[in-house]
This record gives sequence, structure tokens and C-alpha cells, in this order.
Amino acid sequence: MTADNQFERVTLERLRALEKRTSRVLWIVALLAAAFVWRQVAYHPEVRSDRFYLLDDAGRVRGMWRVRDNRPALILRDEEGNWKTVLSTGPEGSELRLVGTLDATTLDLHAGPQDVSLTLRSGPDPAGQITLSSESGNARFELERRSGKLFVLPPESRASRPDSSSS
Repeated sequence: MTADNQFERVTLERLRALEKRTSRVLWIVALLAAAFVWRQVAYHPEVRSDRFYLLDDAGRVRGMWRVRDNRPALILRDEEGNWKTVLSTGPEGSELRLVGTLDATTLDLHAGPQDVSLTLRSGPDPAGQITLSSESGNARFELERRSGKLFVLPPESRASRPDSSSS
């Protein structure tokens, strides 16, 4: 065998070995790239935002889930864009407000660390407001009237009144 033939044969063997290694490296790079792309487009069970919008078929905002002043809230709106339902929570407690056809017709529920209340309003006039509340275990019923507030005392308060023994 001549030196030229031997050189060609060795060069050809080296070239084939280099092609095999290059082919393996290319496959590894291709697999890593595919894994990277898959990771980027794969399903993520977590979505993060400080605000989400609920849109109707016409593209109008009908609801919003947001965080403002460290208070998460769910707000629902009617066809005209007026808010009608608000559910929120924060350090002062949790609140639910339902608004009727008149903006002054509402039902409010509040549950705080030391208190709970239910308020019903049937119009802008405070004469149509009823409030049930309890603060630190003391229950209270309030009925707003045109001439002022009428308080209904709990049973234990009535028993201590002087005229309660005649009933």
C-alpha cells in the first residue's frame, strides 16, 4: 500500500468518525432544543396577574377580579356597566355587596375580625335601612326611621330593665 492510499484511508476513517460524533452532537442539540421549546409552550397550571377581566360576547367588561390596596375583589357589572356585585376581603374582614336595580337598593354583608353585620337598604332614604350587627359578641338590631334610629335591645338587656318584671 502506498503512502498516498494509506493517507486517504486514514483520512477517510477519521472523517467518518468525525461525522458520527457530529451526528450524535446534532441529535443531542436537537433534543435539548425540542425540550426547551416544549417547556416554553407546555401547559402551565399557574397564571399570574393583578387583574383579570370577564368580557361578554360584545367585548364589554362584565366582571373583574383584581387586587387593589392589598384587597382581592371580584366585581360583576350589568349590561350598562354598573357594578352590581362586589366580593372582597382584606385585613378588616370580608364583604359582599349586592346592588339592585336602583343603586341605593343594596344588601351588604361584612365579617370582620371582631364584628359581623348585615345591612339592607331599599332606597337612598335612611328610613329604609335595617342593620343586624354583632361586635365583640354584643348583638344589635337597628331600624332607621325618619325621626331617627330605633334600637331593639337583646333579651338580656330587657331582663335588667325595671318594667320587665310586670310582663
